[in-house]
Amino acid sequence: MLNTDKYNQYMDAESSKLKKQINAQLHKEIVPGDVVNVKGKFLARNTSQDPEWVNTVRVKEVHGDTLIVYNGHKPEDTCSVDKSNCIQNTFSIGANPFVSDNWRSALHISNREMTALLSRIFPYNEYEIECPDGQKRVIPELCWNPYVINASGEKEFYQRDLVWKKKDKQLFIESIYNNLDCGMFVFRKRGYSYVEQQFKKGNYDAAFYDIVDGKQRMDALRGFVMGEYPDLHGNRFADLSEFARRKFESFASFSYAELDEDATDSDVIRTFLNVNFTGVKMSREHIDFVKEINKRI
Repeated sequence: MLNTDKYNQYMDAESSKLKKQINAQLHKEIVPGDVVNVKGKFLARNTSQDPEWVNTVRVKEVHGDTLIVYNGHKPEDTCSVDKSNCIQNTFSIGANPFVSDNWRSALHISNREMTALLSRIFPYNEYEIECPDGQKRVIPELCWNPYVINASGEKEFYQRDLVWKKKDKQLFIESIYNNLDCGMFVFRKRGYSYVEQQFKKGNYDAAFYDIVDGKQRMDALRGFVMGEYPDLHGNRFADLSEFARRKFESFASFSYAELDEDATDSDVIRTFLNVNFTGVKMSREHIDFVKEINKRI
């Protein structure tokens, strides 16, 4: 249980740095756009029934000692108040390291079982499409090397190559055995219409889903199920009992997230940069590389 007295003691503590910033804000000249505090009894239109209640309002105009502020039932409603009855609002003064961009808003996150990931790697249905060169090609379920389009119309590939070594993959499989949290897997849904359009243009690296985050882990899953390497105990997937395979398929200690077809390239890069990574960490250089891509979109 939270010790509120002790917590509030630290909540109410102000550093000398913060006090200096707040003092500077309180003595700052009020200009249009500022947010000010004013008691309700001084407002021409009071939004509170209590005249002593402090209202927070934004300043629209300044005319000498009179402020025109937004205050009313509608967003555009204004009223006048004497400047002497107003003080600068200091609620947002001080350090604020939290990101303002809610990158998760474009994501649909759900809890699913391992079969949801395996169905992306080993889809039940395959779709063929006739291409401009006269050949029929199978549309892949996954794009393992996704890209975004920059302002010049060029492809920008933002994923790393497959860099996990066998030991990294084995440790990932071991984490599944131990029911440990394996992080978030993020996919960008493309849809049939988009892929069909791309294939008709001769762009054969399009797929129904882009792997936005989880490429190394997805490759580890694919390789283990296909018998490319054993686990830490020397067992390949084919060596597991039926019971163990069912446990593997029902594993659910991860988050499954999708970006809809209407997600923008900017949504994708923003998600890629903010999502939590597991396994071999991305280098500072690669993260900076992707940030530069974001500037070119």
